[in-house]
Amino acid sequence: MPLTAAPLTGKTIMIGAGGTGGHVYPALAVAHELQALGATVHWLGTAEGIESRLVPDAGLALSTIRIQGVRGNGLKRLVKAPLAILHAIRQAKAVLSQYQPDVYIGFGGFASGPGAAAAKWLSIPVIIHEQNAAMGLTNRLASRWAKRVLLAFPLAREKTRGERNHGHSRGEIVGNPVRQSIAQLAAQGSRYGRLHDANQPVRVLIVGGSLGAKAINEVIPEAVLPLLPNITVTHQTGATTFEQTSAAYQALGILAQVDCRAYIDDMAAAYANSDLVIARAGALTVSEIATVGLAAIFVPLPHAVDNHQFLNAKFLVDAGAAVIVPQDELTAHRLKNEIQTLMAAKTQLSEMGNHALQQSHAHALSTIVAVVQEVLDDV
Repeated sequence: MPLTAAPLTGKTIMIGAGGTGGHVYPALAVAHELQALGATVHWLGTAEGIESRLVPDAGLALSTIRIQGVRGNGLKRLVKAPLAILHAIRQAKAVLSQYQPDVYIGFGGFASGPGAAAAKWLSIPVIIHEQNAAMGLTNRLASRWAKRVLLAFPLAREKTRGERNHGHSRGEIVGNPVRQSIAQLAAQGSRYGRLHDANQPVRVLIVGGSLGAKAINEVIPEAVLPLLPNITVTHQTGATTFEQTSAAYQALGILAQVDCRAYIDDMAAAYANSDLVIARAGALTVSEIATVGLAAIFVPLPHAVDNHQFLNAKFLVDAGAAVIVPQDELTAHRLKNEIQTLMAAKTQLSEMGNHALQQSHAHALSTIVAVVQEVLDDV
């Protein structure tokens, strides 16, 4: 059950998040909820990250600092990193000194770490939220002095439990905030009753993210060809590969039988009308799939930092809710066989969906906000 948060009128909160949508979107959800409860919210980010567009568009005040990642970017940057980080912390300290927040919440990304360090410097309580099953470097460092460490997946806690005195044993699994329209689907029960009718097709949803997943898009048309009309296909290709994927469906003579589009505006409706999802394993995608109770085939991004997409997917695989197809094993034949196996026993799709739902944290947003209130009460 969600916790109840008291009004936050008169409180000022600084959020640090940026770089990718995986950090920014959960932070935006929390920011809007805090604003709705009366808090004044400021955002610490960079001018280069996705936050530079999304945060002002959301009507939030953004302060930027200069900082770049220090992993995998060459020896020269690595040598300069300590000075760059110290400079970023000083910039963040100036921002925090200006706004004097009552609490700092770090969601990861380049600016989040310097912000957390500056908050410690100024004796401002720190909360961090880790979206992935592998804790990122920024959050791993900030968790050393954070008042509360919030995790989306249990694997993040297990991975860090052995590290000395970094506070990870205090990690609380709260899940990732998902869009309200998607969270509401958790209360609608199982979608799989319709599959008791053997004549009903299995509804397959392919999601590669807003930019698409080229490796997945390239094999899907040939994979689904022999399964039609026993399945229906809704395929979000992403903008960059839409034309190429549509042409592949056209060449196979099945474009009219599939719903192929660059982007899906209403993901809640797409999930509600699906029985099986094929997708990458970004943190928010995995959390949404668990929330709505869907069976899934994951193709994790192979070069994700700390292999976090594989670990995100493994969370639902271990729960009996999903299967993983590594990208280096991804072929049309392999994917067709995986879909066919799940179709052969439709009760398995239902069982997997129920297992996914059991891992859901549909009330993650209200839980995170309640933690913020608890920390503020202790100030």
